[in-house]
Amino acid sequence: MTSPVRQILADIKQALVTAAIVDPETNAALDDTIQIDYLPRFTPEDLKDLRIVVAPRQNSSQKISRVTRSLEIGIQIAVMQTAAADSERFQQLLDLAHDIDTALSEADLSSGTWSRSEVMLYDVEALERHGAFRSVITAYLKHRS
Repeated sequence: MTSPVRQILADIKQALVTAAIVDPETNAALDDTIQIDYLPRFTPEDLKDLRIVVAPRQNSSQKISRVTRSLEIGIQIAVMQTAAADSERFQQLLDLAHDIDTALSEADLSSGTWSRSEVMLYDVEALERHGAFRSVITAYLKHRS
């Protein structure tokens, strides 16, 4: 039996591909850019190209009845690439993070229902230390079993 977390990860990746979101700089589809990664660690050299990483972060469960429980799963989607704060690319990456958050809130997922999301627009430390844009969207999805 596949865990709900793995099902939701696959659903989110597929939903983002289906949403036809494109890289604003290249107009290329994100199909090959989105990856599921449980330990997303990258060097600044790795971030010359756009990376979008989907990873599980947390979950909480609640018993609804003797046979049913509700599970809320927190999934993080990170948008990362080298970009200076005053660059056009930085602005495009902010827009891309917004588009991803919107697509997730509107996605029809078979394994769960979007509940809410929180967005860290950009990571100041990553920007100052590595010159890298990193935005993290934490999407919370409800799953019943």
